[in-house]
Amino acid sequence: MNVNGTLSPEAQRERYREQIRGGGMLPASAPAVVVEPRRNGHREATNSGQEKRKKNPHTAGRFEDMNAFIDVTMAELTRAEVTTWFAIFRYIDSKKQTASVSVRTIAARTGTSYQHVHKAITSLIGKGLLERLKTGGINSGSSIYRVSPTAHP
Repeated sequence: MNVNGTLSPEAQRERYREQIRGGGMLPASAPAVVVEPRRNGHREATNSGQEKRKKNPHTAGRFEDMNAFIDVTMAELTRAEVTTWFAIFRYIDSKKQTASVSVRTIAARTGTSYQHVHKAITSLIGKGLLERLKTGGINSGSSIYRVSPTAHP
């Protein structure tokens, strides 16, 4: 456990593996319960998952991008390339349409070595699925990438 009482990503993955091995199911992500004030002064709990939310114009197309990647591109890639692409895709800033993440973070999240992630990034760039906008370093922060679901030569 971390200092703040949460499980590390490795411990959480192991817990999920044990649940699956034992014939169990992964825990569902329950929608948050929100307490909203009522007109007569009493509060009532409502299920926030049932409320209609406005679409964020910055995140429009994320599922289409993911589906295009799965349907068109994924079969031609190695495991390291697929997990690296998804890890970078996860870190996309919806307003800038770029992802800022370090190779070490990707390696930790995907369970892949630093070397395999580095090779996968180089390969994805060569295949037109990633564009490196800024190269990271010790004193310059993480690299910044633009992700594409299908190859753009």
